This record gives sequence, structure tokens and C-alpha cells, in this order.
Amino acid sequence: MKIKGTTVTWQLVAMALLLGTAWPYCQEGTLVEGSWKGLFMETFQLTLDFRQDADGACTGSVLLSQDGQQLQNDPLSNIRLEGDSLNFLIPAKSTAFAGRIDGALLTIKGQFTFPDGTRHPVFLEKAADEEYYAKGSPLDKARMKSDLAFLYQSILDLHPAPYAYAGELDFRKLYQETDAAIDQVESMERFLLLASRLTDAVGCSHTGLRPPEEWIQPHDKVFLPVKLWYSKGKLWCLGSFTEGPTLPAGAEVRSINGQTAGQIVEELFTLIPAEGWNTTTKPALLNKEFEYYYAFLNPEPVFEFSFRAPNDDAVQSRTLRATDRATVKARGDAKVPDNIYRQDVPLHFYMEETMDAAVLRLPTFGIPNLEAYLEALESIFEQLERQKIRHLILDLRGNQSGHPVFAAILFSYLTTGPFTWLDRGSGIVEELAPLYHPMEPAATPFGGQLYLLEDGACLSTAGHLIAHLQVRGMGVMVGEKPGSFASCNDNSIRRVLPYSQIQVNIARSTFTIAFPEEGEPAIPVLDYELEATLRDQLEGRDAVLEACFQLIREQE
Repeated sequence: MKIKGTTVTWQLVAMALLLGTAWPYCQEGTLVEGSWKGLFMETFQLTLDFRQDADGACTGSVLLSQDGQQLQNDPLSNIRLEGDSLNFLIPAKSTAFAGRIDGALLTIKGQFTFPDGTRHPVFLEKAADEEYYAKGSPLDKARMKSDLAFLYQSILDLHPAPYAYAGELDFRKLYQETDAAIDQVESMERFLLLASRLTDAVGCSHTGLRPPEEWIQPHDKVFLPVKLWYSKGKLWCLGSFTEGPTLPAGAEVRSINGQTAGQIVEELFTLIPAEGWNTTTKPALLNKEFEYYYAFLNPEPVFEFSFRAPNDDAVQSRTLRATDRATVKARGDAKVPDNIYRQDVPLHFYMEETMDAAVLRLPTFGIPNLEAYLEALESIFEQLERQKIRHLILDLRGNQSGHPVFAAILFSYLTTGPFTWLDRGSGIVEELAPLYHPMEPAATPFGGQLYLLEDGACLSTAGHLIAHLQVRGMGVMVGEKPGSFASCNDNSIRRVLPYSQIQVNIARSTFTIAFPEEGEPAIPVLDYELEATLRDQLEGRDAVLEACFQLIREQE
């Protein structure tokens, strides 16, 4: 396949497009009633809702939401269930679905075929029929214990290495202690924290708990009104999300509503999945969305802060009212870099005019448009070659993964020889089969000096790319150690705890990069280990990028 003169290996394109035989459009038939929910394209919550109308005919709708905001609510047509085969059409989007529903009607698995021919897999689970718990109503401790048992057994049944960081006896003991502690739980928020002890002990960045959709709207109204930043055991205020009374920027926050900063961070760290050896993922992700994590454990309308203002040893107190998620998000969106290369590809690229350098930033490998991504990379690397740019800064900070095919395509522009992305040692996941075979470099690979900016939020696919580059000695590594590296778990499946409706993501396979003959790195190694300071944060400086620019100037 040719994309503007570049040969793209057929394996990569076939896998990214999820090629296969066409799914048929089917006629309307009969289907049981209910709702099935699950994650779609890694970031969206998808719900299929089926009902019988007054005439007994089957009707349905598809709902798509993200962070509690509804994005789609379209009716279904041509619904048909034959045996375990389920098919329907979304007329408004010219999209077909074909898949299967298990005999107990608990799960739906299949693929959507978009108008451009791309296929997108989905796995949905039957939503509980019973009414969800109302805030303030008595908690059913027996059912909470049943949820915990469901979580424990799901981890043991599905995860490829549940005892990698906590031995079998220790893990069982942790489960028993957690089960006993449920008797003292007074809210669903505390149960979420308690149950997270199990997922945290697995030590896997792809195995963790997420609050149910039912929590999103009420908890969206109780966000902290100030931006907090964690560093070296302390919490600092970087500024306010609202007008009016606030905390001074640079103040050290000692406690919130009587809970010390250390206690708060310890609890929030439990909610954030990370690789067992990792020391950077938890603070990196906490600082990225501190207000989000805090709101789900502490949904309060007001917050009493104790703090020390800059250059003042006296501890002061101040009470501030909560704000909402929309206000927090709006302030965060304003800080997103505006140098987007093109609107349909989430990457940023620009030339640094003061030196012979360019910056390519990829905040995610969850790319929605394959063709646009291929065209963007081809254009960028043709420009680098045409202008004979000698220094390229690849900024992966905050890249929490995505489809590995997109990282492999990028790597093909950074290497000059054939390469294999994944090792066969842990078995082959068929959906990723092309990545276990040799692939060719792109026609216009970058031939200059590469610099790689990384941090603890570099997970999964991003970690694999970093490992591929490091083991080959390709690039100067700058920043903080990545959250993932040469080996990690994924091929995840989502389960829902029946009573609480808390979602659990559980990895099912281990993926390790295919090492070249030169050898195998044990751990990620940085050439220049750097992290932002409080002063950098307050002044809005990207000290890591500035340090990289300085390295280039010194070479020049």
C-alpha cells in the first residue's frame, strides 16, 4: 500500500483497519430487554439498550458518553438475534454491528463497521436490573462483600500474573483483611478505595477500578476549587479554578477537611494502577488529574484547608466552596498546546526557529484516523529530510498508551533496518499477529540526533516504544523514568461489580518487545533525569524541554 510515496507494511495496515469479511445487514427480529454496557475505543462509555414496544417488536438505541457527557443517542434498526448471532444497524451513522451474545445473555461481543470500512471491536456486559443504590440509603454489606469476592476471583481467573508482586498467600491474606474491613465502610466511595487495595497489589498499570457512570454527574459538582500539585511528599497550591477567595499560589497545603496531605496522597495513590516496580506513574497521573481522583473519594460541598503561605511559617485556615468539573476542565483545556499539526490527528509538531531542531509531541497513541496519521507522519518526515533537520525532539510525556500499531509505524520512521515489535514468548494474541513478524523501515527515516522526553505517565505502548529506542541506543533519554517499559500486560477486559456497579479493568496477556541481538535492557535508563520544580510550575515553564534545547545548543 502506498501513502504519498511511502511503503507501509501490509501487516500494519491490515491490523490497524481490522480487516475481515463484511458483516451483513439483517432484518428486524426478537431480542430480550435490557441494557449492556462497556468501554469503546478505550475512552468512551457505550450502552446498548433493547426494549419491546407496545406491539411486541424489538427496538433499541445506542448511547455514547465520555466523562459523564452524552455524545450520542441514536435509534437502532434491522435488529436481529438468531441463536447467539446479533446484528443491527445505526442508520444515523451508517454503521453496522455484528457480533454474538452469550447463552446467558450476559455479554455482547462484536465489531462496529464504520462508513469508511474500519472495524472497531467492543465488549459489553449486562447492566444490573436492580435499582442502583441511592446516596444516603443503607449499604448492603453482604452484597459489597460479594462484589469484593467477584473482584478477587476475576483477577485470579483473568490476569496472567496476579502474584507477580504479592505472593499467593499474601494476596489471599489481603483479600481476607479487606473483606473484614467492609464492616466498617460507611459509603460507596470508601468501598471503592477499599477494593482498590486488591488491584493495587497486582502491580499492573492495566488493572484497576473506575467509578461507575452513575457517579459521574453528582461527583462532577464537588471538585476542589484550587489546582494542587504533589512533589516530594508535599502538596502545593498552583492557583485557583474560580474567582473570589482562594489559597495563595505556592502555598503548602497541610490538610483538607482534617485529613493530612500525606493521608490524602496515600489514598489517591491506591486508586492509580502502576507497574509494580514503578515509582513515577502514581505522582504523574495524580498531578494530571488530582481534582478528579479526589472528588470520587471526598464528595463534599465545602473544603476546609490548613496551609502555609509562601515565606510564612504560620499555619492558616481557609474554607472554600467546591466547584464543578466543567470549570476545572475549561481551565485545563486552555493550557493545551495550540500547535496541532492537523485537526484529525492528535499530535503536535513545530520547527524550533532558533536552532536546527524540530519538536514532535504525541500525547496519545489512541489515534482515531489511520490514513490521516500516515499522511501526517509522511509529511513531517519528508519536511525533516527536505530541510535537513539534524535534531528531533520526540515528546511522549503523558502518553498513556493506545494501539501499538501506531507506535510501530512511528518507529519505522526512526530506524533504518527491519524490526519486529513484539516477542512471541508469552504467546500470540491473534488481533496483534502482524506485530510478531518483521516489518520494514519507512522510505524517509529520520537520520539525525533523536531526543526522547518521557515521564511516569508513559505507559504500555509508549513504554514499548521507549524500550525499542533505548535497547538500540537510539536517542538521548531526558525527563523522568517511564511508567512502563519493555514488558507490560494488556489485552484487557472490563467487568462490572454487580452491586456497586464499579468497573474493573483486568489485563489478560503479557506483551514484551522483541529485542534485537544486541541484548536486553533490565530497566529504563535516563541520560538526563530531570523533573519540574515548584517554581517551574508556578511560572509555567517547561524546564525539561528547555533543558533539551540547551543540550542541542551545546552540541551546536
